Amino acid sequence: MPVSLSEAVQTLLSGNVLSWTKFGELKAGNIQLGSPGARRLLHFLVSCDQSKVAEAKEELFNGLVAAWQNTSFDPAAAAKATTATADTGRWRLVRLESAGFGGLNLVDGPTFVLALDGENWCLEGQNGSGKTSIVSAIIWALTGCRCRDQDGVIPDDGRRMPVFNDSGVEIGDWPPAVSYPTTHLKLSSPAEAWVRLTFQNENGDTVEAYRRLVAPTSGEPTIQVKIDPVLQSAPQLIETGLLMPARLARIGFGDKSQSIFEAVKLLTGLDQLADIGEGAANLTHKAKRFLKYGVDNGIQVIEAKMEFSLKRAAEEATKAALELKITGKRESRDYAQELREVANNASQWRALILAFSRQTWPVALTPASLTTAPR
Repeated sequence: MPVSLSEAVQTLLSGNVLSWTKFGELKAGNIQLGSPGARRLLHFLVSCDQSKVAEAKEELFNGLVAAWQNTSFDPAAAAKATTATADTGRWRLVRLESAGFGGLNLVDGPTFVLALDGENWCLEGQNGSGKTSIVSAIIWALTGCRCRDQDGVIPDDGRRMPVFNDSGVEIGDWPPAVSYPTTHLKLSSPAEAWVRLTFQNENGDTVEAYRRLVAPTSGEPTIQVKIDPVLQSAPQLIETGLLMPARLARIGFGDKSQSIFEAVKLLTGLDQLADIGEGAANLTHKAKRFLKYGVDNGIQVIEAKMEFSLKRAAEEATKAALELKITGKRESRDYAQELREVANNASQWRALILAFSRQTWPVALTPASLTTAPR
C-alpha cells in the first residue's frame, strides 16, 4: 500500500514501525524511532530547509543539540493525537467570521460573516473588493501567514510596522494584518484582529480554527490560537483543498508558497525523508566537515597538550609511589569517566599524605597500604 510523506512522518513520530515491501531491486524493510530523542531529532529535521538537511549544514548543529536535550518534549504524544483524529471524514468550510482583519473589516466596525455552507464558491469582483482578503483571512487563521498577490504566502508575526503618508513621512506604526484606522491619530492605539473558521463534516460534526492578534502600542504582540487537531492532520492540503483553483499556480505550506510542481512532489513523494537519510550519512562520514570540525578548530593541538599533561602526571605519580594507569582509549565512551576516577583517586591519595605526613606509620605509606593505615 502506498505511503504518503505525511503518513510516513506521522508513523515515525508516533513511535510506530514504518514498513515497506520489496520494490524492484530495493529490499523490504522497516524502521522505528523507539526513543523520544530520536523522534525529537526527526521532528526538528522535517521542519528545516530540505537542502540544508541533505548537505548536513553546520548551522543545523545548535538546533539538533537543542532538540536532543529537550527531554520534556516527545513528538509521539502530538503525533498520536493527530493520527487519532485523521479519519474523521471530509471537513468543509461552512462559515468565516472576522473582526478588525485588513481588507474585510473596518476598525471598530461590525463583524464580517460569510456563510459558505460547505458549498463550492467562485468569488468575482473588482480589484480591491476583498477577494484576496478572504483568502488571506483563511490562511492566516490556519497558519499565521497572510496572502499577497505579488508574493504569495508570507509570514506575519503581528508586529507593528511604520506607516507613511502620501508625502513619504512616517506618521506612526500599525500591524499590517489589522484594518488601518481612518485617521493617523488612531495609529497610537492598540490594534486587534481575529478570524474564526467553522468546518463541518458529512456527519454534521463541527470544528473551529481561531486566531486572535493583539498588538499593544509598545512591546511584543500576543497571538491566541485555537485550531482543532483534525484540521492539522494534513497541513499541506489546507490551501489546496480550500482555495483551488484560484491558488493553483502557487500553493502555500504554512510558511512559504512554491510552484505547483514542487507542491505536488512534496505531497506525493518521500523526498524529504530521503534527504534526512542523506544528511545523517553526511554527518557521520569521515570525509565530511562535521567530523573535520575538530581538526578545523585545532583539536590536534588540544590532543598534543592532553598527551603531554598525562605523561607528566604519570611521571610525578611514579615519584610519589602512586600507580597512574589509564587503560581506555579516547574513542571510548568511558574514557572521560576513567580520567575522572584516576583524578579522584590521586586527589584522595594527596589528601592523605598531607593530613598524616607528620605522623608515625606502622607500615610503609603506599597506595596499597591505605586500607591499613591508622586514621
